[in-house]
Amino acid sequence: MPTIAGVTEAVSPDGAVRVRVGSDGRTLWVGLSPAAMRSSAAELASCIVCVNVLAYMTFQVSQGRRTRDELDVYACFVATRCRGGHGQTPDDVVSGVKAAPRPPDQDPDELGQRVLLRAKGIQVLLDKATANFESSCGERDVVVTADPSGGLAALWLSSRCTSHYSAVELESLLNRVLAGVGAIAHPRQDGLRAAG
Repeated sequence: MPTIAGVTEAVSPDGAVRVRVGSDGRTLWVGLSPAAMRSSAAELASCIVCVNVLAYMTFQVSQGRRTRDELDVYACFVATRCRGGHGQTPDDVVSGVKAAPRPPDQDPDELGQRVLLRAKGIQVLLDKATANFESSCGERDVVVTADPSGGLAALWLSSRCTSHYSAVELESLLNRVLAGVGAIAHPRQDGLRAAG
């Protein structure tokens, strides 16, 4: 997971999804291999969001704003979540968090619960301050929800996405939508800075 000049890239465990984020948390690019299209649309959307968070957490670790242990726990969660098109139950998620590497003096249940509580807290903040951006291409196939900085907060893909698009076509559509989110988010941030 390289961090170069404020751009960090993370890859799903199977290599099917790649995401680049900027130092501001904004999603810059999503890359899909043909293998990504074997997942259901819901699984693919979930994997993209998870890899996006992994990329930003990697950047935060490089800046000393997050611990390596937190990143390891989340990387284990992503490895459980993005399993090349295999379904996942809620128990899989919890066991993935519990099985993550941890400091020797840290109780695995406590660490897993801390990560899950933090994820819920982040979701509450995103629900209070999101900028929604929707893309319609023919039918509404991609819906992106971004936080105020343009970071990917949620992604929904219609079932058509994995059956009617190639990996290259869907990648292009996703990146057009994300570029639109970035264009909307940054003027809002500039206005906030000017007001402050």
